[in-house]
Amino acid sequence: MLHSRILPILTVLLLTIPAYGQVELSNGDFSKTTSAQLASDWGVNGDTTSVQSVNIDGKDVPVLRLTVKQPRSNVMVYRRMYLPKNPPKALKVQLKVRYEYVQSGAQNWNDGRFIMNFKSSDGKTLSPTPHVPTFKGTSDGWKNVEYVVAVPERAEFVELMPYFLQAQSGTMEFAAIQVSATDQTPPEKKERPRVQAKPSTVQTPRDVTGLSEPIRVEGNRIVNRQGKEVWLQGVCIDSLEWSAGGEHIEQSVAVALDDWKANVVRLPVNEEFWFGLNKWQNDGGEKYRQLVDRVVALCAERKAYLVLDLHRFGTPKDEHRKFWSDAAVRYKNHPAVIFELFNEPHDINWETWRSSMQTLLDAVRQTGANNPVIVGGTDWSYDLSAVARGEYVLTDTKSGRGIIYSSHIYPWKTGWQKAFIDAAKKHPIFIGEVGNLRSWDDFSFIPKSAQNEVVGVESPWPADMLGVIQRYRLNWTAFSFHPKCGPNVIKDWDYTPTEFWGVQVKQALAGQQFKTKRLR
Repeated sequence: MLHSRILPILTVLLLTIPAYGQVELSNGDFSKTTSAQLASDWGVNGDTTSVQSVNIDGKDVPVLRLTVKQPRSNVMVYRRMYLPKNPPKALKVQLKVRYEYVQSGAQNWNDGRFIMNFKSSDGKTLSPTPHVPTFKGTSDGWKNVEYVVAVPERAEFVELMPYFLQAQSGTMEFAAIQVSATDQTPPEKKERPRVQAKPSTVQTPRDVTGLSEPIRVEGNRIVNRQGKEVWLQGVCIDSLEWSAGGEHIEQSVAVALDDWKANVVRLPVNEEFWFGLNKWQNDGGEKYRQLVDRVVALCAERKAYLVLDLHRFGTPKDEHRKFWSDAAVRYKNHPAVIFELFNEPHDINWETWRSSMQTLLDAVRQTGANNPVIVGGTDWSYDLSAVARGEYVLTDTKSGRGIIYSSHIYPWKTGWQKAFIDAAKKHPIFIGEVGNLRSWDDFSFIPKSAQNEVVGVESPWPADMLGVIQRYRLNWTAFSFHPKCGPNVIKDWDYTPTEFWGVQVKQALAGQQFKTKRLR
């Protein structure tokens, strides 16, 4: 039967509701093919998703194929499988899959994967979240992936989604997707002991008496009311850019400020969650905004600072201006809050860059908010060469507390002197994202021609980079204080530092000095 609640991106979605007591996905081998573009029960559109005949072990068999045609787009096949009135306690999932040239997108988790969601009758996603196998690079032929997932109470159906989540490139093929009842017990998730965040004593983001000192730009430094330099050093705490609820946000803030000795936290957010536009939000974004409020309070009561980063890419648009017209009012002149106008501009010329960033700055100032602002350069916020030459600088109001220019630096970026060191002679610089890689395999989307740096535990890059930061007293937040967002500073939610980057970050925040042996 054709279900009425079809996703708009699908052209075909055929659903088979199993009889009472049966739990088995129909047509998991795609054998009921009516054309090259359609397999019974599977919605495919023939462009990025299709069913094709492939020779496996000398026999032509149908396979489900997903292809990234547009870099960093979403490519998905959606299937809904209904459960009987008395569902089993667990399901066995068996995949036969191969993949080629799967390169991560802007983030490390932008890859190929197989997603499952259990839903109740009212459409709510249920916990626990099933295991998600992920696929990167090129497989050595066909792989058999098998695992068991628990069926939550009140589950009425399960969504099955072979998915390219904004990957840079790649092809995935599934020769089989089998889901069936099982008596096996899913492996238990071992809970790690949690580091408890200290509860905030600040009830509102405007309750700031005696907390963080107001800061402003003076020359190429950030200073407080007494004119003493404030050197911002900390970490980037991710997940609110991809999750409306975030992951361990408050706990991570407390650990970063109390245990790692940071004095600034960079908090990426996005305007869709802020305004409650995600389909899973039903409160207009109020819980999301309140969580950001609590992070502001946690920073303020520790006399630290929060960089509110609008984590978007490309060219600023009108929805980003609207975000700042709202967010700037909420944190207007808050002494602990710095506004980072736009995460990573790219594929944009300097004229457009200046015009669009000035629009965002003006939106902030028109609210009466005089908070310092951070502006990232071109080339994914790396290049500040035109700013260093004085050709494309922004104009602030007389009451504004100044502009800080930002650069994001990773091991594939070269030409440090021209890109950001020269700009540091005239302006305060904020290295909003910086990090060493565990392996180039984790960032296979970077062209081979740019992979000329030694990375990993033996790399000299972290010491050279931190040495430059310390020599020029560049403000910085290490990327990323999340165990699954690479290059990651921490391994787990015990906040164990990674050997290839986190160890050095923690040392630098504690005051250890690094010496640069070679500029890139």
